Amino acid sequence: MKNAVNMTRDIIRLHYNRKLDEIIKSMDENVVWIGPLGSQYVKGVENVREILSIEQEIPFAVSNECYDLLYEDAHTVAAYGHYTISNTGVNHFFFVQDQRCTFIYRKEPEDLKVIFMHVSNPADYLLGKNEDFPFAIGRRAYDIVDKKLRIKKEKPKRVKFKDAENGDYYVDLNDVIYIEAMHRKCRVVCVKRAFEIKEIISDLAQRLPGNFLRIHRSYIINMDYVTDCHRYQVNMVKGIQLPIPVKRYPQVFDQLTAYHPG
Repeated sequence: MKNAVNMTRDIIRLHYNRKLDEIIKSMDENVVWIGPLGSQYVKGVENVREILSIEQEIPFAVSNECYDLLYEDAHTVAAYGHYTISNTGVNHFFFVQDQRCTFIYRKEPEDLKVIFMHVSNPADYLLGKNEDFPFAIGRRAYDIVDKKLRIKKEKPKRVKFKDAENGDYYVDLNDVIYIEAMHRKCRVVCVKRAFEIKEIISDLAQRLPGNFLRIHRSYIINMDYVTDCHRYQVNMVKGIQLPIPVKRYPQVFDQLTAYHPG
């Protein structure tokens, strides 16, 4: 039977290396997961899979690990620990976060199955001056969320494009990842499909909402799908990499950073 402390370490590493299928194998069918985000309060292995699948595009490095045994009896065993995760490409910032975790396992004849896991982030660094509780960050969070909701409401959901055969395409702009110029036409790449439209990119740039950014004479991107930005390239979901001209890079970087304030 696996050691609970080592298994906890392995699950954390596999998670941040984005090996989702591997960690799901360790989960009980009715596992409960409580994480630091509002959406991360779920029961059932398939619900855990669904939530974790959202994060798979961005891997993190794990360091400063420390795990220990909390409790053990004939049927269950619990381990806890803390570690640091980091990534240099999330929303164009160097990201570092300390986390703590607790895992409870049910003992099976030849294995351990996770029945409960809890992950939290320390909030000390969120404290404002002379604060014992991060009230200020709560107010800032409310303002940010409120702004995002208002922007989302203002975004047109469906627009009409002319396809290459002069038919009409009705497209949900929230599904568009990027648009590529192709002479007098454009290729629209969405989350689940791609198609050509009979429009030129300069005209499209004028009618798209503020979450779209022209990064190149041939490319318009949906900034909601950007994972990071490096010289001279923007990286997006699904492993998409698009070039940014050298002269345009500072402006593109500033606009991406303003849209994703960290």
